[in-house]
Amino acid sequence: MKRTDRNLAYEITRSWKLFLSIIIPITILSYIVSTALPFLRQIENWSRDFRIVTLMAPTSQSGDIVLVLITEETLAQFPYRSPVDRGMLADLVQQVHAAGARATGIDILFDQPSEAGKDERLLALLKSAKTPTVVAGVLGRADLTDRQRAYLGGFVGALNHGFVNISTDQIDGAVRHALTRNEGENGVQSSFSATIAAMLGAPTPEPSFQLTYHVGRGENISFPSYPAESVRVLPASWFRDKIVLIGSSLPFSDRHRTPFSTVIGSKGDLAGIEIHAHTLSQILDGTRIWQPSAILAVAITALLATFGAVTAVSRVPFMLRLCAPLAAIVGYVTAAGALFYLKLAMFPIVAPVLGCFLAAATANGVFQQKERNLRQYLRNAFAKYVSPNLVEQLVENPEPLKLEGERRKLTFLFTDLEGFTSLVERSDPEVLVKLLNRYLDGMCSLVFEHGGTIDKIVGDAVVAFFGAPLPQEDQQMRAVSCAMAMDRFSEQFRNEADARRVHLGRTRIGVHSGEATIGNFGGDALFDYTAHGDAVNTAARLEGVNKYFGTRICVSEDTARHCPGLRFRPIGNVMLKGKSTPVGVAEPISASDVSEELLSRYLYAYGLLSQDPAKAFEAFAELAISYPDDSLVRFHLERLRQGAKGVLMALEGT
Repeated sequence: MKRTDRNLAYEITRSWKLFLSIIIPITILSYIVSTALPFLRQIENWSRDFRIVTLMAPTSQSGDIVLVLITEETLAQFPYRSPVDRGMLADLVQQVHAAGARATGIDILFDQPSEAGKDERLLALLKSAKTPTVVAGVLGRADLTDRQRAYLGGFVGALNHGFVNISTDQIDGAVRHALTRNEGENGVQSSFSATIAAMLGAPTPEPSFQLTYHVGRGENISFPSYPAESVRVLPASWFRDKIVLIGSSLPFSDRHRTPFSTVIGSKGDLAGIEIHAHTLSQILDGTRIWQPSAILAVAITALLATFGAVTAVSRVPFMLRLCAPLAAIVGYVTAAGALFYLKLAMFPIVAPVLGCFLAAATANGVFQQKERNLRQYLRNAFAKYVSPNLVEQLVENPEPLKLEGERRKLTFLFTDLEGFTSLVERSDPEVLVKLLNRYLDGMCSLVFEHGGTIDKIVGDAVVAFFGAPLPQEDQQMRAVSCAMAMDRFSEQFRNEADARRVHLGRTRIGVHSGEATIGNFGGDALFDYTAHGDAVNTAARLEGVNKYFGTRICVSEDTARHCPGLRFRPIGNVMLKGKSTPVGVAEPISASDVSEELLSRYLYAYGLLSQDPAKAFEAFAELAISYPDDSLVRFHLERLRQGAKGVLMALEGT
């Protein structure tokens, strides 16, 4: 077999081609769609908002920042709302400067004239102020007319100013990042908050950073704030050595969504002046939540995608393969939450989770296809094998063979190698095919030795029947004897493989007798001598019920009663899927497998199942002490513990 036929578990860890074809495209796809698709971006936003609102430890606000707010009550004192009365603003500035404010910021755009005398007074006061004072400017056009922009430029040109533009998310308009610096046609411009911080000697902040809003657990903690009209009567000590920010707080103007809005609705909205206050506070105290770069985010996504792909095809049970990526996702999300709680980092959620999920699903799909291809290869390779005795006998005497089809009493034998899928996963196909060939050679030779016919080989499974094409009066005895010989061979083969560190599962066998239609079902192009009918399906299901009983061979009572020379111990009456009446099932035994004492005590305990369940429980409990490794004893004891009575049983999936 060529290298390209090797199983996916080998290729996913060894082949760089497979790595390139799955991990890298999925990593890039996950990162791109998580940043490009609006609904995924919104999910990422929500994950960040949730961490800010619920995980961040309570943090007290900066005691150096005080807000003076122009409210509806303030505006009600004047004959016009806009522009804000410049005389009142001049009085405010004078009052806070006289109180000994450390710095003043005015978040009000002076983009149009008001009353000439008041305008001149305010401008003169701002120019002559000894207290560091910053006024509002804008980036770009900011929805201003050319006339407004010209007036604004003339008013603030000789003053310290910074832009008050607020960076909002394009998806939901929430303010999650502070914009502190912008490089454009007019050179480098600083924001309102950054300009105030610079005048106070604070280090120049990065152009943008994550706002954490100095929160309390589940709520936004605001700064000390006072109505503008009350400043004149407040104690000067309330403003002394404070950074006083003057701005509006109106219900329908300059209000913005924040992470709190995601969790608590409109109550989480903040006025622009409050957002500038949060930005200034974080600049001054240096609070930052580190965020990984795009390259690191891609690397994290690739790591989880790799884990998801590898675990999806690893040598573990299916449920563990399914749960491992989910556990990795939960672990990563938990770790991301913990790192944020410790104020260390804000890691992305959507891209890594999506990458892990897509890689696991894709790798599993590719693996399943590889497995199907391998099974198909085995089917094609062994399809030409036909029982040699069939060929010789039919050449000598072809009359008994009715290719057009006939109803005949046959005995069917089904085998299955436990854990074949796991064997495919952990084995190099070249080694697997050689091993499986030797196994199937031994199994098929036993069928031929007992006069049976190989119907088909499906992967690791052998399907055989007795009683055709030539009649066999002792077909049941041949089939059961063949099954017991197969069991001895397969156990010896498994032990030899274990010694070579190749771990094979047990071979399970089902045997049943009944009528079936047999003939050539391949047409003229392909000769396919096979049988169809309920008896075939029943034999297949009896092979499957071994896993419930812990046995390796299950024989129907229809077959066992025609084998007077063999010993059996009854298992029970099983309701099989698709049948209206239960099928009696027994296990063929030899003296080396089951001692006379065990058989006698087992038959006694089994007889009590329908007569006295309590005594049956005692009998099986005593048997379990004497023979703890006997699977049927354990099976019936467990049934009795669960309240079962009698010998009729319905097994899930059968």
